[in-house]
Amino acid sequence: MRDIDNHTVILRVHGEVDMLTTPVLVEQLRAAEALLSPPVPVLVDLTGVTFLASAGLSALVEYGERYAELGSQLRVVATDRAVIRPITVTGLHELLPVFPTEQEALQRFPG
Repeated sequence: MRDIDNHTVILRVHGEVDMLTTPVLVEQLRAAEALLSPPVPVLVDLTGVTFLASAGLSALVEYGERYAELGSQLRVVATDRAVIRPITVTGLHELLPVFPTEQEALQRFPG
């Protein structure tokens, strides 16, 4: 599901993000790119995700880099170990800032 709140694109993802479902995530990330209002970040809310595979991580990193090139940022909202652990173990938390709530992700936006 995709929402726009005060120029922030918010993608809410549910279920498993694996090789079969990553193309759906990529489609949504691509659509979010078209709606970017730099420097406002894009939030990817993964609080409904039960499994995050390397294909999903790769997509998040790819679009995080693309958004950065456009003057924006991708921010991840997550609370479940199934999502946070793969991001931190791989060191990707440096590229993908993780916040416990959408509100915190937006409050820490300096713009």
